[in-house]
Amino acid sequence: MKNRNKGLRRAAAFILAAVLAGSSVEIPAAADGDTGTGNTGSGTAVVTAFSDLEDGIRTQTLDTGAEKTDITLPETLDVTLEIRSGESGVEAAAVVQEPETQTEPATQEPVPDNMQTEENTGTQENPDGTQNQTDGPETDQGTENGTEPVTPPAAADTEQTETPGTEEPGTQQTEAPVTEAPVQQQAEPAEPSGQEGQSAGTEAPAAEAGAAETAAVLQAEPPAEPEAPVTEGQKAPEMADTEAAATDTSSDGGILTSVLDAVFPSMTVHAAESTNVQTVENFTLTGITWKIDAEKSGTSEFSSDETVAGKTYTYVPVLPEKVTVNDVTYILKSGESVTLPEITVTIKEKETGNPVARVEKNGETEEFNDITEAFASVGAGETATITLLDNAETDITVSGNVTLTSTEAVVLAGTVTVPSGASLALVSDTVTVSGTSAEIAYGVCVTGGTFVMEAGTVKAVTTGYSLAYGIDVISGTAEIRGGTITAGGTMQKFGGYAVHADPGSTLSVTAGNISSDGLGLSISSDNVSLSGGTISGEYAAVFIGTNSNSNTVGGTLEKGYVYYGSDGAYAAGVNSTADRLPAGTYTVGACSGHSYGAWSSADSKVHTRT
Repeated sequence: MKNRNKGLRRAAAFILAAVLAGSSVEIPAAADGDTGTGNTGSGTAVVTAFSDLEDGIRTQTLDTGAEKTDITLPETLDVTLEIRSGESGVEAAAVVQEPETQTEPATQEPVPDNMQTEENTGTQENPDGTQNQTDGPETDQGTENGTEPVTPPAAADTEQTETPGTEEPGTQQTEAPVTEAPVQQQAEPAEPSGQEGQSAGTEAPAAEAGAAETAAVLQAEPPAEPEAPVTEGQKAPEMADTEAAATDTSSDGGILTSVLDAVFPSMTVHAAESTNVQTVENFTLTGITWKIDAEKSGTSEFSSDETVAGKTYTYVPVLPEKVTVNDVTYILKSGESVTLPEITVTIKEKETGNPVARVEKNGETEEFNDITEAFASVGAGETATITLLDNAETDITVSGNVTLTSTEAVVLAGTVTVPSGASLALVSDTVTVSGTSAEIAYGVCVTGGTFVMEAGTVKAVTTGYSLAYGIDVISGTAEIRGGTITAGGTMQKFGGYAVHADPGSTLSVTAGNISSDGLGLSISSDNVSLSGGTISGEYAAVFIGTNSNSNTVGGTLEKGYVYYGSDGAYAAGVNSTADRLPAGTYTVGACSGHSYGAWSSADSKVHTRT
């Protein structure tokens, strides 16, 4: 009987170990956050740090009137990501209870070391074949098996040989119908000599009886107090009390229930978290947009007009909702303690330095720090006086009717262009217009408008192997009533044209000093009138170009005027058909000092001999 109980215990322990081992296997979540059915991960990517922005991007300054598109807002940011795949955080409370049927799931717990099955101990009990055959139906033995005290598996190697034929009386219990669970039969070690035949005849029935009795044990009443483990040194003396212990245990519940309560008390089971954390540094986020931080900026709308001069706007990034890392897409979040990068944009205040020009227009006066803005303030059709207050270096295009003057000696370094519909009058001796270039240099360029020079200086200097035009009348009109015009080069001679009149233009010279290292006066137009001024050129003082169809040196003179040489002597008059005056200096003046006869109406510049 005892041998059969031990076989039952062995089978029960084996079944319990198999159930617990199978239910405690964990299936870890995918480490890369992929769900296994596509490229969409089940986790999140958290931004834990942003790389620093460059100084020129982090802090920007715009002029008044600048556009929003002038702000540099990067579309990418370098960040550090913390990828968290498959976050759950779920806890499940599980209490070990007696199963109602053999098909009920067991608690998912690992098998303790002290509950190993008896088949691994290396010894085999010798069952009593006679007892198994004469005890009657298996249903009558449930109580005996159910009350057998449990010997810890660790002591299996020292178990004593039972005396066959001895059976303890036990209380019979009616066994409830249950579904038998198949018991896997393990190969038993060889029996000691002399008992092989007996074991062979009783092994199969014992296994069948153990399966039935196991079902009965699982239906037992609530467990009694667990017994203390028995050590190897204590087991031999206590074997004699085994039968009595079995009787006492049967009244409190099944052996298996007692073992479960002793070894597996009620507990809370925490579901295994399959969260994997991966850090990715220097990851480039794309699709970044920016918005104004209204709290720090005071507004959510950008403006750069004069009313907001000196104001600063703070921009912060707007991150995309998702990010793809290694072909897996995650939900993108920003860490709670992470500070977003900021871009500050300041609208520059209007400079309050020394003004360079003062504009008087329509009875009002305004000073400008920028010479270009000063000229641009005079629109087409408007009339104004611009007074230069300081030196300036830029090219200027006149748009209205401007009189240019100054209160002290100033230089406007650049080319002044007078287009159609505009006019410029230079009236101050303290103003110098100087055009310098390595290519073709221009002082004043008339392209359809009117330029009147009463005083001042206009010059052009080429620093390369090119040409220089002091005043170039491409079209329109130029009137030279005074001042000084020069042209020349630093690399070569004969490249300068002090005054050049293109075909179709109109040129009038009544006074002034015109000189060049090349041609003093270059004429390709038929609309030229000379009645004053001093002209000199190192190549030729006056040169009539081939584009002038009817003009000659004499034809450029007003009636009653002639060219005088540097010595004051007559050089050429209206009757001269030459195409040039040789190199030298000449003055245009009224004809006088004739040695023959009297001339009348000399005041009208028309001589009539009487």
